[in-house]
Amino acid sequence: MTTRSYRNKRGGSQEGSPLAPGQQGSTSYGSAGPVPRAPILQSPPPYSATLGYSREGNQEIRPVTCRRNPPPLRPPAMIGRIVGAAAFFILVTQFVAFVFFYDLPAKIGRYAEVTVRMRKEATHLESERAALQEERKHWEKAREDRVPQGAFWEVAQPALDCLSYGKREYWGILRNIPEDWTDLDACMNMPVEIKGLSVRRPDRCLYVKDSPYIHGFWTVDWDQPDCKPWLQDFDDKGCTNKGSGTRRIEAWVVGINEKGGQDWRLLCESMPITWNHITYNTPTHCDARWTGRKVAMWDIPDESC
Repeated sequence: MTTRSYRNKRGGSQEGSPLAPGQQGSTSYGSAGPVPRAPILQSPPPYSATLGYSREGNQEIRPVTCRRNPPPLRPPAMIGRIVGAAAFFILVTQFVAFVFFYDLPAKIGRYAEVTVRMRKEATHLESERAALQEERKHWEKAREDRVPQGAFWEVAQPALDCLSYGKREYWGILRNIPEDWTDLDACMNMPVEIKGLSVRRPDRCLYVKDSPYIHGFWTVDWDQPDCKPWLQDFDDKGCTNKGSGTRRIEAWVVGINEKGGQDWRLLCESMPITWNHITYNTPTHCDARWTGRKVAMWDIPDESC
């Protein structure tokens, strides 16, 4: 087997082959003809560089490389880095300890003093607030108990219509209000007697059109027979619908003075009923039949329906 070789610039003998495209080198001659020499290196090779190519016989061309190991890290440099990092860590640790723990007993003492002082101030403020609330209650009670001397109500008059079942509104005019009282304060603090009972204050006070005097209004729910119609001829209409769970009860509403201005529907819709020992405050519906009678209807729960 014939081997082709070449010499590199340093004088060594290397196995070689034709140069790669774009490379320059010298040529040697053997038995098989001219053989390209290795390229001339222009600079020191890096850690790994290709010096040339070789071929033995009919084998394929293989590159010839030169490897150079990187310089090892010197122990003194590594030790210096470790020592520097340790010194920096110690410096940071000491700074943090100085900031947070410097004069720690004094800081704890000051914190305890501030805490005690804040608690005392909070207790003092709470006691002052309770005293102010108590004083306000006494003042409000004294104001409520105060009555405008010399003022009086004219006879309280009942309204024509009822407010609801058993309720009627009364109104009156307040006269002779003292100068040190406002009309509204005097009205809201002036008691009155209605139907034998003393009422401490009106429900509302306002001025009525075409009157220079302030008026008081009261809702009276005692001794009002004209506002209490009654029921008669109760009629059980049976279940409202199959599976509805409700039963309808009807009754005629009598005793409403419609000619006197009473609203029959207002009274009917506020009438209570007691059925099977259960009281229902208002009807479900109210209706006026063609005969002129007023009918109240209750849909009462019934499991049998």
